[in-house]
Amino acid sequence: MLDPTSLILLTDVGSTTTKAVLLAPSGPGGAYRLAARADAATTVELPDENVVVGVRRAVSELGRRAVAGLLSPISRGARLELDRSQVRTYLSTSSAGGGLQVMVCGVMRRLTARSAEQAALGAGAIVLDVLAVDDDRTPLERFRAISAARPDMVLVAGGMDGGTPRFVLETCDFLNLSEMRPRFGKGYRLPIVFAGAESVRELVAEMLSRRYDVLLAPNLRPDVSRENLEPVRRAIVEIFEGHVMKQAPGYEELLSWVDGPVIPTPVAVGLILKLLSDREGLNVLCMDLGGATTDVFSFVDGKFTRSVSANLGVSYSSSNVMAQAGPARIASWLPFAITEDDLRDEIGGKTLHPTTIPQTLPELFLEQALATEAIRLATEQHLDVYQPDRGPRELSFGREQAKLIKDAEPEPATLAELRPGMIIGSGGLLASAPQRAQAAMILLNAVRPGGAVRLFVDSVFMLPHLGILSQTEPAIATEVLDADCLIPLGTAVQPRAPEAKGRRAVPHVDAPVTALLTVSGGGKLEARVAPGDIAVLPLAAGLEGELSIRPHGSQDFGAGPGNVATHMVLGGVVGLVIDNRVNPHHDGGWPGPERAQQVRRWMEALGAWPEGWDPPRDIDAERASEVSVQ
Repeated sequence: MLDPTSLILLTDVGSTTTKAVLLAPSGPGGAYRLAARADAATTVELPDENVVVGVRRAVSELGRRAVAGLLSPISRGARLELDRSQVRTYLSTSSAGGGLQVMVCGVMRRLTARSAEQAALGAGAIVLDVLAVDDDRTPLERFRAISAARPDMVLVAGGMDGGTPRFVLETCDFLNLSEMRPRFGKGYRLPIVFAGAESVRELVAEMLSRRYDVLLAPNLRPDVSRENLEPVRRAIVEIFEGHVMKQAPGYEELLSWVDGPVIPTPVAVGLILKLLSDREGLNVLCMDLGGATTDVFSFVDGKFTRSVSANLGVSYSSSNVMAQAGPARIASWLPFAITEDDLRDEIGGKTLHPTTIPQTLPELFLEQALATEAIRLATEQHLDVYQPDRGPRELSFGREQAKLIKDAEPEPATLAELRPGMIIGSGGLLASAPQRAQAAMILLNAVRPGGAVRLFVDSVFMLPHLGILSQTEPAIATEVLDADCLIPLGTAVQPRAPEAKGRRAVPHVDAPVTALLTVSGGGKLEARVAPGDIAVLPLAAGLEGELSIRPHGSQDFGAGPGNVATHMVLGGVVGLVIDNRVNPHHDGGWPGPERAQQVRRWMEALGAWPEGWDPPRDIDAERASEVSVQ
């Protein structure tokens, strides 16, 4: 029997689904665990146009599954309200209605505009557009873009201290002429955050305050070598909590239920990643793979970065993944041969029917191949966002200066520079993989930082819920994160690919590496892993050990080329993975049976191969046999 006075209710009002979880003390020590979870369709749009309707449905389902009486009428015949005598704490996050939508205006696309975009993304926003003097649009085209937009707020940046404010003032003129209106709310003045040059703050406020609510924030890019994003992020979140949320249908009622502010879903994810990074002393990389989009979050050396790949997903955006990666790249992750026409037909069908789930193993492996490429591409885009800017001072806006800045753009960061010690895969495809090793295979193929990295899967999509809880009750958030949310897959050790002329060079390796695992508490295991192969040493969740790996030649497993690397490793449901593939990607022509056999060997070594299954020679024959059985 659950004690209602100790229950914690958490909801995430997503763009399509409202997810509710109930936490309760469990066991003799009273540690909090996940008691129940339930979903309902989000109801921010017609016919309901009230987010609380979806919240009620999700909470009602929780009541049926765990404890009755979470909702009760406040008076005879009245609609159901949250019964606070049944719940100790209720908190919520939200990305409903497409989340917080922001238009960004900067000066140079790769400097102030880019910093402004990252500030908005870090505040949990969806960036509708980024305007800059060097964005290849005419002033008329930029004006039309502003006039057509219906954002929740506008972020204006640019004009480094000591620079010219010309483009900033031009943007203010465009904003006034366009008379922009917000998405929600009648008679509501659109908020504009100005985070540019100190010298024009008062002038900008005077120009814009006649039509808009103007908030002045510190300059987010005082000079070319410094960013100051955190005050701007806080300002955006404050406006979201205090103004924007109140205009969305039903949010006033939701705000009367919760015990704190409703914060954007991505901000909550950043909070739990910070808690995890601080506790473990490791950099964290998290990929949230969806049907239409893929979000990538990183917490590196105390810096939170978020990127949104709006057209990379495994259902609605599957055709776009194929267009960006190329059909051969997707086919190269399949453990069976397939023609290009058949592959295009399969992915086209998935795009036309995005809500279908795989009915055969070939369909499942095709989705997992799409997931591999979607995560790889989204991570590459994240690295481009993460890269700190360097270049000349932004003093004027002529074509020569714009070209100079473009020519001075640095190369994108590499995964080795991020040094992630933990990689978390989130999203339905990864969480629902029939075998946990299949999720590990996707992550190992898509993300290759080198060295030792711990792999996890978010099994119940609870990171946002625990993120908002961590603000007030971090100990409980940590308990549930470890016990019910993150599934440890194990530790993977990979060689780092050396750099050569701005791109990865693959060294010739013709001898195996030797790995020795000393398990804490006793026991030693040894493995010799051939070049291009994978081996797994059994190391269960909750166990740890010391791994010593002796490379061949100039290989680098985290201690420098040719040096013996020693890592403290943690176990998981897959184990300790020695991944001696420098470059598992297929860069040749169309993959044939040899490549398919290679992929199968990797899956078998990792434990990701379905026992007793042999791939069909003809995919249509496999589908026909499945249908005939049914």
